[in-house]
Amino acid sequence: MQNDFPHTNEEKKEKSSEQLSLTKAKKLDRGNQLERKKFGKQEHEQTLNNFAKKKKSITNWVKEAEKEMQLSPKLFESQLVKISKELSLKARTLNKKTIESIRFEDPKLSQILNATDIWQGRYEGGMKVWECSVDLCTYLISHPIFVEKQLSVSKPLNIAEIGCGHGLPAITLLKLLQQMEGIDKTISVNWNVTFQDLNVDVLKHCSLANLLLNDIQVPGHCDDTLTEGGKPSHKDAKQIHFVSGNWNDASLKDAMLQVLSPSKGDKHKYDIIVTSETIYSLDNFDIFTQLILDLLDQTYGVCLVCAKAYYFGDDLGGGVQEYLSFLLNDDRFNKLVDACVVTRVDDQMSNIREILLLYYRNSQFAELWKKMDIEQED
Repeated sequence: MQNDFPHTNEEKKEKSSEQLSLTKAKKLDRGNQLERKKFGKQEHEQTLNNFAKKKKSITNWVKEAEKEMQLSPKLFESQLVKISKELSLKARTLNKKTIESIRFEDPKLSQILNATDIWQGRYEGGMKVWECSVDLCTYLISHPIFVEKQLSVSKPLNIAEIGCGHGLPAITLLKLLQQMEGIDKTISVNWNVTFQDLNVDVLKHCSLANLLLNDIQVPGHCDDTLTEGGKPSHKDAKQIHFVSGNWNDASLKDAMLQVLSPSKGDKHKYDIIVTSETIYSLDNFDIFTQLILDLLDQTYGVCLVCAKAYYFGDDLGGGVQEYLSFLLNDDRFNKLVDACVVTRVDDQMSNIREILLLYYRNSQFAELWKKMDIEQED
């Protein structure tokens, strides 16, 4: 039988050295995690403050992006993401060379992107196309009834994508609205679409870039970060807004509602909220739910959440099933909202993904939902 213990003094020293190195590595890793969270929060706040002082507008963003696309088209190479037989979307490809060429507002972001997919509180993976966002796009394009029903009761139609990253679900909804107007020339849809992400750079270099790559004009003029505090112009009937910030910042909700209601007497909220890969952490369930309820119209509003059934790994533990359990057992929310899984995606190659429908329990949508011929998953 093989003996696992060292026999010689040299082997003992070698074994002891390995154990000491491992202990040091674990301590260093724990220290790095704590420092990373502290450093990430401080640096992110500083980045937002610095960017606010520049007072850039979405008009400047569009002009800069269009100029870059003309001068350096290789920096805007894209992958084709198939949504359905009729629809494929372009998503900007951010490889190492492209990342090195971009001048990010956050000077540390290029280093983070080369090191990790997610750095909690600093960067939440917005520059990667995640499979759940594609699943949500596919569901939206195959279930236009959500948009059709909202159009019958909501004018203008207010849409938001929370934690948008590349913004493909919101872009899918815009394509769907364009399609409806194209089929029926008598339909003229007024809408507001808000893209929200933690990072200004994600909004600028992914969300906006993908709008332009998919031939969607960006009308209007609005604030691109929650810290500017100015009022957008609402001269156009169609508006696209970009709002950056952390979900636990109360001013984020105010900024997202302000773009819908520039006048003091107006109190508009969102009719459709879409979001994907945003409930992977148990720690975020509380602030995520509160933000959704603060933004969602209480009469006809509906939120579609696409995520994996379960997430595994350090600092994760979330997922659709854990989130449903959270809603059911939290007394602050279980009397306010209803939620159900409307579809499940199992491609036998990765974790099962599910789409969750969320709405106010006593709303008109709750009654409307009972009449909508859409299957639910058990």
